[in-house]
Amino acid sequence: MNKFKKLADKLLKIKLWTSEITLIQLVQGKDSKGHVIFVDDLTKKINCVKNEYDQRYENGKIDHFTQFFISMLFLKDYDMKGKFAIEYNGQRYFVEEVRTLGTMCNEDTLAEFVVRK
Repeated sequence: MNKFKKLADKLLKIKLWTSEITLIQLVQGKDSKGHVIFVDDLTKKINCVKNEYDQRYENGKIDHFTQFFISMLFLKDYDMKGKFAIEYNGQRYFVEEVRTLGTMCNEDTLAEFVVRK
């Protein structure tokens, strides 16, 4: 196992820095009328580091984003190309973007899940 992956896992287990979320893998299904819907599949409570930021656009619009950084060791069971939802503080957010952050050994260490609030 990569040293950076061990370090990321160790840092994400420290209670002072982390927030607890529920990461939900969504799979495509159909409702009774035949419409395509996404239903919950794999669910886990995971520790992560949360960062919030605002993005301003030229027309004066402001979007609020939250980034959740999760260790790849927690995500072994998930299909990273699928759709995700995150439950945090009693609210459910749908993940807009998933980025994997690698190391010098070209091995993924962290995953960044970005949601819009």
